[in-house]
Amino acid sequence: MQKHPSGDLNRKAGIGSRFLALLLDSLLVGFVAGFLVVAPMFILGFGSDGGAVFGLMAILQLLSLVLVVGYFFVFEAVYGYTLGKYVLGLVVTRDDGSQIGWSESIIRNLLRIVDALPTLYLLGAILIFATDDEQRLGDIAANTVVIKRA
Repeated sequence: MQKHPSGDLNRKAGIGSRFLALLLDSLLVGFVAGFLVVAPMFILGFGSDGGAVFGLMAILQLLSLVLVVGYFFVFEAVYGYTLGKYVLGLVVTRDDGSQIGWSESIIRNLLRIVDALPTLYLLGAILIFATDDEQRLGDIAANTVVIKRA
Protein backbone atom coordinates (compact mmCIF):
# COMPACT_ATOMS: atom_id res chain seq x y z
CA MET A 1 0.00 0.00 0.00
CA GLN A 2 1.41 3.31 -1.08
CA LYS A 3 1.62 6.05 1.52
CA HIS A 4 -0.14 9.29 0.63
CA PRO A 5 -0.72 8.72 -3.08
CA SER A 6 -1.42 11.74 -5.19
CA GLY A 7 -4.93 12.55 -6.22
CA ASP A 8 -6.73 14.79 -8.63
CA LEU A 9 -8.24 17.85 -6.93
CA ASN A 10 -10.63 18.19 -9.87
CA ARG A 11 -12.12 14.75 -9.16
CA LYS A 12 -13.80 15.01 -5.77
CA ALA A 13 -15.16 11.87 -4.17
CA GLY A 14 -18.92 12.09 -4.16
CA ILE A 15 -21.28 10.96 -1.46
CA GLY A 16 -21.78 7.54 -3.04
CA SER A 17 -18.13 6.50 -3.06
CA ARG A 18 -17.57 8.02 0.37
CA PHE A 19 -20.55 6.11 1.77
CA LEU A 20 -19.35 2.82 0.26
CA ALA A 21 -15.86 3.39 1.70
CA LEU A 22 -17.37 4.07 5.13
CA LEU A 23 -19.54 0.97 4.82
CA LEU A 24 -16.51 -1.21 3.95
CA ASP A 25 -14.51 0.29 6.81
CA SER A 26 -17.37 -0.19 9.25
CA LEU A 27 -17.84 -3.82 8.23
CA LEU A 28 -14.12 -4.53 8.54
CA VAL A 29 -13.69 -2.81 11.89
CA GLY A 30 -16.93 -4.26 13.20
CA PHE A 31 -15.92 -7.77 12.20
CA VAL A 32 -12.47 -7.53 13.80
CA ALA A 33 -13.78 -5.87 16.97
CA GLY A 34 -16.58 -8.41 17.24
CA PHE A 35 -14.15 -11.27 16.74
CA LEU A 36 -11.94 -9.93 19.54
CA VAL A 37 -14.89 -9.96 21.92
CA VAL A 38 -16.71 -13.15 20.87
CA ALA A 39 -13.88 -15.55 19.97
CA PRO A 40 -12.45 -15.84 23.51
CA MET A 41 -15.86 -16.94 24.80
CA PHE A 42 -15.72 -19.97 22.53
CA ILE A 43 -12.03 -20.64 23.15
CA LEU A 44 -12.15 -20.32 26.94
CA GLY A 45 -15.68 -21.49 27.44
CA PHE A 46 -18.53 -19.42 28.79
CA GLY A 47 -18.15 -20.17 32.46
CA SER A 48 -14.97 -22.05 33.26
CA ASP A 49 -13.24 -19.45 35.44
CA GLY A 50 -15.45 -16.41 35.72
CA GLY A 51 -12.75 -14.07 37.00
CA ALA A 52 -10.22 -14.93 34.33
CA VAL A 53 -12.78 -14.78 31.53
CA PHE A 54 -14.16 -11.48 32.81
CA GLY A 55 -10.67 -9.96 32.99
CA LEU A 56 -9.76 -11.13 29.50
CA MET A 57 -13.08 -9.91 28.12
CA ALA A 58 -12.56 -6.46 29.66
CA ILE A 59 -9.11 -6.23 28.06
CA LEU A 60 -10.41 -7.38 24.68
CA GLN A 61 -13.32 -4.93 24.82
CA LEU A 62 -10.88 -2.10 25.54
CA LEU A 63 -8.71 -3.29 22.65
CA SER A 64 -11.80 -3.32 20.42
CA LEU A 65 -12.62 0.24 21.41
CA VAL A 66 -9.06 1.36 20.63
CA LEU A 67 -9.30 -0.41 17.26
CA VAL A 68 -12.62 1.19 16.37
CA VAL A 69 -11.52 4.68 17.39
CA GLY A 70 -7.94 4.47 16.20
CA TYR A 71 -8.54 2.86 12.81
CA PHE A 72 -9.56 6.04 10.97
CA PHE A 73 -7.03 8.25 12.79
CA VAL A 74 -4.04 6.01 12.10
CA PHE A 75 -4.78 4.88 8.55
CA GLU A 76 -5.55 8.40 7.30
CA ALA A 77 -2.56 9.97 9.07
CA VAL A 78 -0.08 7.29 7.96
CA TYR A 79 -1.42 6.37 4.51
CA GLY A 80 -3.86 9.12 3.52
CA TYR A 81 -6.73 6.64 3.25
CA THR A 82 -8.53 3.85 5.07
CA LEU A 83 -8.84 0.39 3.58
CA GLY A 84 -12.35 1.23 2.35
CA LYS A 85 -11.08 4.37 0.63
CA TYR A 86 -8.17 2.40 -0.83
CA VAL A 87 -10.51 -0.18 -2.39
CA LEU A 88 -12.58 2.61 -3.95
CA GLY A 89 -9.56 4.59 -5.17
CA LEU A 90 -9.98 7.54 -2.80
CA VAL A 91 -7.44 9.55 -0.84
CA VAL A 92 -7.69 12.28 1.79
CA THR A 93 -5.52 15.33 1.07
CA ARG A 94 -5.27 18.87 2.30
CA ASP A 95 -7.39 21.22 0.22
CA ASP A 96 -4.23 22.29 -1.64
CA GLY A 97 -3.53 18.66 -2.67
CA SER A 98 -0.68 18.03 -0.23
CA GLN A 99 -0.65 15.05 2.10
CA ILE A 100 -2.42 15.18 5.45
CA GLY A 101 -0.74 14.55 8.77
CA TRP A 102 -1.78 13.64 12.28
CA SER A 103 -3.41 16.98 13.06
CA GLU A 104 -5.70 16.86 10.01
CA SER A 105 -6.57 13.22 10.66
CA ILE A 106 -7.39 13.90 14.31
CA ILE A 107 -9.53 16.96 13.54
CA ARG A 108 -11.53 15.38 10.71
CA ASN A 109 -12.10 12.15 12.61
CA LEU A 110 -13.04 13.75 15.93
CA LEU A 111 -15.68 15.71 14.03
CA ARG A 112 -16.92 12.47 12.47
CA ILE A 113 -19.06 12.21 15.63
CA VAL A 114 -20.76 15.53 14.84
CA ASP A 115 -21.08 14.66 11.13
CA ALA A 116 -22.95 11.49 12.14
CA LEU A 117 -25.60 13.54 13.96
CA PRO A 118 -28.51 13.57 14.26
CA THR A 119 -28.42 10.11 12.72
CA LEU A 120 -26.66 8.11 10.01
CA TYR A 121 -24.32 10.89 8.89
CA LEU A 122 -27.21 13.15 7.96
CA LEU A 123 -25.26 16.36 8.68
CA GLY A 124 -22.21 15.03 6.83
CA ALA A 125 -24.34 14.10 3.81
CA ILE A 126 -26.04 17.50 3.74
CA LEU A 127 -22.67 19.27 3.88
CA ILE A 128 -21.19 17.07 1.14
CA PHE A 129 -24.11 18.05 -1.11
CA ALA A 130 -24.02 21.73 -0.08
CA THR A 131 -20.29 22.51 -0.31
CA ASP A 132 -18.41 23.12 -3.54
CA ASP A 133 -15.59 20.77 -2.53
CA GLU A 134 -18.01 18.08 -1.27
CA GLN A 135 -16.70 18.34 2.30
CA ARG A 136 -18.29 17.22 5.53
CA LEU A 137 -17.76 19.26 8.72
CA GLY A 138 -14.60 17.34 9.63
CA ASP A 139 -13.10 18.14 6.22
CA ILE A 140 -14.00 21.81 6.46
CA ALA A 141 -12.42 22.14 9.93
CA ALA A 142 -9.28 20.22 8.92
CA ASN A 143 -8.97 21.87 5.47
CA THR A 144 -9.10 18.47 3.80
CA VAL A 145 -10.87 16.97 0.79
CA VAL A 146 -11.52 13.39 -0.28
CA ILE A 147 -10.55 12.95 -3.90
CA LYS A 148 -9.98 10.19 -6.41
CA ARG A 149 -6.44 8.81 -6.66
CA ALA A 150 -4.52 9.88 -9.71
